[in-house]
Amino acid sequence: MKMNLQRFAEPGEEPKPIDPDKEQQQEPKDQEPKDQEPKDQEPKDQEPSGKAYSQDDVNKMMGAKAKQLEEKFNGQLESLKEEWMSKGEERAGMNAQQKAEAELNDKRQALADQEKRLQERLDAVDEKNALAATN
Repeated sequence: MKMNLQRFAEPGEEPKPIDPDKEQQQEPKDQEPKDQEPKDQEPKDQEPSGKAYSQDDVNKMMGAKAKQLEEKFNGQLESLKEEWMSKGEERAGMNAQQKAEAELNDKRQALADQEKRLQERLDAVDEKNALAATN
């Protein structure tokens, strides 16, 4: 089965069917006719389309984005740090029985989270199987 793999190519360019008999008759692709310009060069009088950014502009944009992400992740890190410190202080005041109960609750929560992730994956597989069965 032949497929059009150039679906997202430039608009207006239709792929030409390939005829195996004509391929042998054509000249090799690395030899361009002398009266044509090379394909990879743009004509001199045509301006490039779209916006053109200088390297400084790109550096400024990337620096701003990096700073924004760094602030976001630093905020998340601080909130996690505060949460863990409060849990640590809370457990420091517990006796041995309370600590054992807290650890058991943590393990139960981790197991419940793992079970939830597993169920999500199983649901996704079931959905794919159902779709495959309908085709």
